[in-house]
Amino acid sequence: MHEKTEKLKSLVKKCSSYEEFLDGSRDFYKGEDCYVFCTGPSFNDYDLKYLNSKVKNKLVFSIKKSYLYLAEETDFHFFNCCNMPVDYENIPYRYTETENRPIVIASSNYPLGYRWSKKQPLDLFLKVPLIEEVGKHNCLCFSKNYENYILQNSNERPVGPGILYETVLYLAVHLGVSSINTLGFDLRDPFKHFYPSPEENAGVKVDWEAKAINDSLPSLKSWLEKKGASIKTFSKSSAINDCVERFLL
Repeated sequence: MHEKTEKLKSLVKKCSSYEEFLDGSRDFYKGEDCYVFCTGPSFNDYDLKYLNSKVKNKLVFSIKKSYLYLAEETDFHFFNCCNMPVDYENIPYRYTETENRPIVIASSNYPLGYRWSKKQPLDLFLKVPLIEEVGKHNCLCFSKNYENYILQNSNERPVGPGILYETVLYLAVHLGVSSINTLGFDLRDPFKHFYPSPEENAGVKVDWEAKAINDSLPSLKSWLEKKGASIKTFSKSSAINDCVERFLL
């Protein structure tokens, strides 16, 4: 966990509104490199022990179940209402050391408490419209209206589709990071995960999402650069657009 995160966690606990959260967290990690762990198969490109050692004391975003493999190093944990590992009480994620848990950002197409138990710890909840409500053509990957959804402009999230476009990248920009370095952001069709269970790792066939997001990456990269942040991947096997710089961790 990054050395600044404990201070931010203390500030977040005192926040009683979305606006207070934004004010307290804006540019909190100004100029830092951010490591974003997604759930695609390339998450397995590195040995877990090596991966944890390389991001120790770095700013780490873990998406969904990637958190379970990077718990000690995770600063922010993101999840939504897709592919939740809910238990017998409908709680997706139990943080074993409550005092040392990450800052938790949850999002859903449904109101808070509708898709998971109200006992689920979280620090910020963001509502994402259903794609049927906004129309496919208004998804962010098509509209490319990135600036409209910066967190200080609106707590309404776009339909990405996908958690990375809807919440993760926007928080990184809000926190003032200088680079967004991804692993497990793969954009293969059908979508698969790195999870060891065959049932959990079954491919999800989506006819257009992977291509649409991939095609939008040059414009996203350009927008991020205007905000002072680069986007890169340290995956050895990701299928994302060649405009995204590759490097080895």
